[in-house]
Amino acid sequence: MDLFDPDDRSRARRHRGGLPVRVSGLTIDGPQDPLVRDLSFEAPAGEVTIVPCDPGPPQVAIALALAGRVELDSGGVTIAGTHDPARLQELVRVVDVDQVSSPEESLPLPFVVSEELALANQHSGRSNVREFLDARDLRGHWRDRWDSVPAGERIRMLLDLAALDATRQVLVLAGPDRHGTHHREWLDHARKVAADGRTVIVLVNLTTAEALDAAPSASREDLP
Repeated sequence: MDLFDPDDRSRARRHRGGLPVRVSGLTIDGPQDPLVRDLSFEAPAGEVTIVPCDPGPPQVAIALALAGRVELDSGGVTIAGTHDPARLQELVRVVDVDQVSSPEESLPLPFVVSEELALANQHSGRSNVREFLDARDLRGHWRDRWDSVPAGERIRMLLDLAALDATRQVLVLAGPDRHGTHHREWLDHARKVAADGRTVIVLVNLTTAEALDAAPSASREDLP
């Protein structure tokens, strides 16, 4: 099996069943006002769930909460029946969270891919990076900086790289719209990743969510 083929769905057999996510009354206080207040939604396995929220610190706080990496003031996050933060950290991969898991823009593309492969517990040598890029017809960007690659391509690569880690069954993509992309540049690809049985949660701003008619995906009452 070629782990680097973005159209290879054979690894889906390992992930059927998935890990549903339930968020209930999530509240995270900031220095003055709440960053997140009473956020509730459910994210089924094998699907993409769009969650509207304010960009910046609120979005980062939600991503970290889903991954069990921030203290909650009230409410909770449950994944496949567990709400233990240590277990959530093992199950969730945060993707492109601003200033948390987002690659530094000035880094060379091959370096970023190598680092992400290593994080996904994959071989990360020069030949592995070439194989990954070749599968996506991106070898022409070999000498480019990360921020020189089109934003849509960057988002799709980060999703694919995160999905290589079989232990992380929940992927949280934070703010793909902050790069100025249209949802067509990442939504269908996120659905392909989810089709492997993973739970994919995408945090977007309210404008993007409205364009996607995302109100049913999350409780928007009292969103910051």
